[in-house]
Amino acid sequence: MALNKRSAVFKLTAAALALISALWCFSSCGRTGRGAVCEKVGELSETQAVFSKNEYHFSQLKNLVFVASSGLIELYFDSVDYSVAIRDTTNDKFWYALPETGELSENCQSSVLSVRVSKGNEIYYLNSQDNSVAFGSASFRPTSGGISITYNMALDEQTAQAGFAENSGELYVCVSISFMLSDGALNVKVNCGDIMLSDGYVLESIDLLNFFGASSTAQKDDYIFVPDQSGAVIKTGVNPDGEYETRNYRVYGKDVSMGSLNNLDENGSVEFARALVPAFGIKSGDNAFTGIILSGDTVSTISSHIRSQKGAYNRVGSSFRITDVTYSGDEAKKTKYIGERYTGELNIIYRFLSGKSAGYIGFSSACREILIREGVLPSTQVQASAHIPFAVSVQAASAKNGAHSYEILSDYEQTLDLLEVMKAKSINNISLRYCGALDGANNQDLLSKADNIGALGNQRDFAQLKQYVLTQKFDMYLDMSLVSANKKSPISENTAENMAGEAIFYNRENSFYEISGKDSFKTYAAALSDIENNVLKYLNSSKNYQFDAFCINDAGNILYSDYSDEAHNRSNAVNIIAPQAQMLSNNHKLMIAGGYFYLLKDADYVTDLPEKTDYPETEVYVQVPFVQAVLHSIMDYSLTPVNLSEDGEKAFMKAVEYGAIPSYKWYCTKTDRKTADSVYYYEEQLDKAAEKYKLADEALASLRDAKITDHRQIRDGVYSTEYNNSSVIYFNYNDTEETVNSVKVAPKSFIRVG
Repeated sequence: MALNKRSAVFKLTAAALALISALWCFSSCGRTGRGAVCEKVGELSETQAVFSKNEYHFSQLKNLVFVASSGLIELYFDSVDYSVAIRDTTNDKFWYALPETGELSENCQSSVLSVRVSKGNEIYYLNSQDNSVAFGSASFRPTSGGISITYNMALDEQTAQAGFAENSGELYVCVSISFMLSDGALNVKVNCGDIMLSDGYVLESIDLLNFFGASSTAQKDDYIFVPDQSGAVIKTGVNPDGEYETRNYRVYGKDVSMGSLNNLDENGSVEFARALVPAFGIKSGDNAFTGIILSGDTVSTISSHIRSQKGAYNRVGSSFRITDVTYSGDEAKKTKYIGERYTGELNIIYRFLSGKSAGYIGFSSACREILIREGVLPSTQVQASAHIPFAVSVQAASAKNGAHSYEILSDYEQTLDLLEVMKAKSINNISLRYCGALDGANNQDLLSKADNIGALGNQRDFAQLKQYVLTQKFDMYLDMSLVSANKKSPISENTAENMAGEAIFYNRENSFYEISGKDSFKTYAAALSDIENNVLKYLNSSKNYQFDAFCINDAGNILYSDYSDEAHNRSNAVNIIAPQAQMLSNNHKLMIAGGYFYLLKDADYVTDLPEKTDYPETEVYVQVPFVQAVLHSIMDYSLTPVNLSEDGEKAFMKAVEYGAIPSYKWYCTKTDRKTADSVYYYEEQLDKAAEKYKLADEALASLRDAKITDHRQIRDGVYSTEYNNSSVIYFNYNDTEETVNSVKVAPKSFIRVG
């Protein structure tokens, strides 16, 4: 009895000590957001997987077992390394999930799957090959049209084979991957809600199929396609200068709740590129594949790797942030914040192409088809018209330093005058984006609090402008901030918060810094739980100034987690923001600035598509019109306004080359600020812009509803864009005349054939 009593006291003391220890770990962390926790962890320590054997990291044709077929492709299972392979029967081409044996040097730690797991200050990296297959703890089962492979991963063989039920607290992770063929494509899925993990550990991220299609060799015209802004290719058939390089592409940009939106590192180099679309691919000879992330896109980062003498492979794949985790502080005194875990599905669909379709335009066609089918893009088609729109953004007002202090740049009456002048110059189709018209101007108030700026005119002035737009069958979009607001708005209850319980903000570039004296504005992210209410309040309060179209200027460039009310990761954020875009599109046209694909389902027009890639262009790294090829014929789109580009002549030609509507950004009042007026004051630019518009209209008017079927660089400075109605436009950026297929193209110009 005494022994039992002593044991009970000992257990109680141990429990109390554990509680005190836990309280100490979470003390001094300060306030945290809803659903987030923090702990002091100190200096981080990392444990890497121990390399096992080459046979578990490389595939061999002799080990492949047929699983299923669909269309022109077949699925195989590698019975030794527990990976898969696809055979494209068109050219008898095999695509392996792991590199082929003999491809390169030894000890390449390739894997089907790898994970990053943490506990306190300990970081663990496990992978399917060294921490499961090598331990004999991987298994598989046939499924309808495919196979499911389960990887029981641990740091040692005993724990890996024991399984979750008998786990004694050691690190253990169990992940199942489904490989299924359907409609001639490979569907790869992981249900994150079914992942098993030892108590006390955090699953931070998953890398999935990062070696699919990896190769150490490349033909002259081979490349990796990456989603840098509108798209880029990395020429793998050309030996790149410099060291082996990894490049990262964050789908829908960085989560501002986890730090600045700036994508430069401390040395000023690009840390990551922003990806508008969750797609990637590889071209290898006459064969290619493209991967499109259908689920998990909001938490994904796509990474490319190029080979070098160090033994790397040409490859591209994706990783997924499963749990919101950040570390702050110096090396010895770090604070760890843990937020929402993603429990949805990871789903990558792979399409396999050959012949003329084996390239980025073929990728875009496959991507368009899949995204329309999945409801990511609208199934509607642009209606053919006699003329393309003249796309013009008109700045109504610019914020000054005082609260609700503005400089009026284009009131309703002046804007009407501008449209009439444009009409007189035979511009018969205008798409007007009216910017800075709501309280806060270019640093807008919270949408629910934002009324039209009174100094722009009265209701009669607005009615006359609107009536003219309707009579001429123009479009007029009211520019608005949906998910952000200035600091003058009541932010205490309306601002999103990060995991530390701090208000989320970012610096928004101010194009009119000469007026306010500020290069940027401090802009706060709106609480996601308030977004719907903000939209409803605005729509109910704006009845006297009803626009027939809206432009969302922020959500197409930013997506964030929010811990201000209840925990919302970026996947939840999409489910909140996208329906509000749909609400705004009811009986209205909708324009999206920036072009993140998660928001395009209800869009009629995408504006401000990036003019350049984030990573600098070289002979090896080349921008391509992937996003434009996906969108053409579905909706109209514009690039950076011609007058805001460093080289307006080149920007205008590039817009036509990419099938885009050339656009301009102006205001109607001469301010006597020479730098601003030289860029934005319309009067001295309109005649030349009208001439350029006529050239673009002649080339593109009958192609608005056509698909881009080919785009290529013919030689230095000479390009072509082909459409599915057999029309081709040749572009010559050089200073001398060029001849292409017996067609003479004047310097700095383009010509359409067909």
